[in-house]
Amino acid sequence: MSASISDHWADHQPKLQRVCEELTSRLRTLCRALEDQNYHFHHRFIESRIKDVIGVKRSLKVDACEPEEMLRLDDLVGARIVVPTASDVELIVSRILETKELAWAWKRADIDDTDTGYRGVHLKGLYPGPDFQVGCEIQVRTILTDAWS
Repeated sequence: MSASISDHWADHQPKLQRVCEELTSRLRTLCRALEDQNYHFHHRFIESRIKDVIGVKRSLKVDACEPEEMLRLDDLVGARIVVPTASDVELIVSRILETKELAWAWKRADIDDTDTGYRGVHLKGLYPGPDFQVGCEIQVRTILTDAWS
């Protein structure tokens, strides 16, 4: 039986927070390693978030669902990495795709919206938790694109 999204979101909040923190930690470790290996690479910041209840309802277009439906939203947990240049974007994206701890059958989308000027790379995949999977998105963009959006 379906329950309210608000109830599912509240029930899963501690697990989602753990996923968010773990994803951020893994991305920071990866960026620091790249900085140690390549003095040209620098990341400006990494931040992450859990999609709020209103966003979940808007994405699912319903007020009640099964927990699996909510957990499979492809951006329930999200992270953003901001780097100086487009070549840095490509470098960090390739490393994410090569890193065992982050190798989760990502789908890559290169966004280049000529109407808004937004450009970035979005990676979407399922985080493989010990007792559940959750949809994650990592956005990688330049400082200029981040300021623009």
